[in-house]
Amino acid sequence: MDLNDFMARLTANAAPNGKTQRSGADRGRSLEKISLNYPGNFGSYQLLPVNSQVIDYPFVQMNATREVCIPRRRTAQDGTEETYSVWIKLLPKSAYQMKDLTGRLTSSLTAEDEALLDSAYSVWDQIKEEINKGVETEEQKADAYKVMMELIRKRNYTIFNAYCISKWDMNDTKTPVRNNFSGLFVATASGFSSALKSDIDQKSLMYGGNVDFINEIYSNAPSGRTGALFLTINRPAGQTTYNISFSHNAGLQNLASVTIPESDFELMKDPLETFLGWQARRDDETPIGQRRLFNANLIREAIGYMTRQLAAIRMAKQNNTNLLSAIEATNAAALSEATHASNVTTNDPMLKAAAGSNSESYDVDANRLREANTNPFQTPPAARMDPLTGSPVAPETTHAAPSAAPFSQPSFGGFGGGSAAPGGMPF
Repeated sequence: MDLNDFMARLTANAAPNGKTQRSGADRGRSLEKISLNYPGNFGSYQLLPVNSQVIDYPFVQMNATREVCIPRRRTAQDGTEETYSVWIKLLPKSAYQMKDLTGRLTSSLTAEDEALLDSAYSVWDQIKEEINKGVETEEQKADAYKVMMELIRKRNYTIFNAYCISKWDMNDTKTPVRNNFSGLFVATASGFSSALKSDIDQKSLMYGGNVDFINEIYSNAPSGRTGALFLTINRPAGQTTYNISFSHNAGLQNLASVTIPESDFELMKDPLETFLGWQARRDDETPIGQRRLFNANLIREAIGYMTRQLAAIRMAKQNNTNLLSAIEATNAAALSEATHASNVTTNDPMLKAAAGSNSESYDVDANRLREANTNPFQTPPAARMDPLTGSPVAPETTHAAPSAAPFSQPSFGGFGGGSAAPGGMPF
């Protein structure tokens, strides 16, 4: 591990920042996502962080990530329809990185991708500006905040993969409440990197300014470590910010025998892909590290939705009507026009030819195809099977992706205190 590079990145991430603009090899499994700002996950963790194979560094930092809440609907297995909402992430451009064929880290965005992101940022910023326009009194500010919480938010994310040896609850620092599990850890505390660097600086004084102990803790290997990172996070009652602290403990020879399970380690190669989940562009054929995760279709959908909401907000402002009602009416209209979840995208050349489509893919109405199939015994519907497991594979949808559920919230918290850091407030 290049310690100079590690410290350079940590120093850069810890510097004060202004407001800046699952694995294809094993689809049946995914890493648990542990949101550290969720009270049920407060506490202390003894961790073995795993370096990202893309950036050769454990922590992916994404400051000022814009998000927009978009309504969706889908048809359940019993035929009933249900509506849900997903927060679509408009990541900063710096988050999209890949390695070229020479191993050099570079942006994975094309010029067209960057222009699309700029458009999304612009509409998002206009919505925020329009909501806050003319807001002066405390009551108006509170109302504007409620509107933004329904539609848009901005967060500072730091994500990393790690194997947790032990997890302690805040009220019991002696007996672990959970042991030996892997996960994607997601923090929204803006002081994450500065608190991490502060502990490394203090520990290095014990070694005469040497930071070689870092190699005992951080690695891209599943075993052989003799150190661990202790992370503690909580939010005291009545406080709006999180307390987050770290302790780098080296010289723990008993950890040398600890091995991250191979099935988990295979899922830890790219924390960003795990973080995005279905919102990432599907690309199982390209090796991890060289994938372009930017999902242009999803960003276009977000731009279209935000443009409609911006027009509705401006109209409501002009007519002096309730903004929340305008947003809800636009959501209802968007849902009524939405394509059912039964519509899927196919790359099948025969189906495309039958539909007279020359595009790379086109929407297939599964119900229409089923109804048109008057002789299913001679022309049975096609099934897609996983070549590795032989299990049926659900078709990929573009209009109704799987629900972007919040990060898993197991009821399992540590030691105290640390430097205060803003706790993921939208603004």
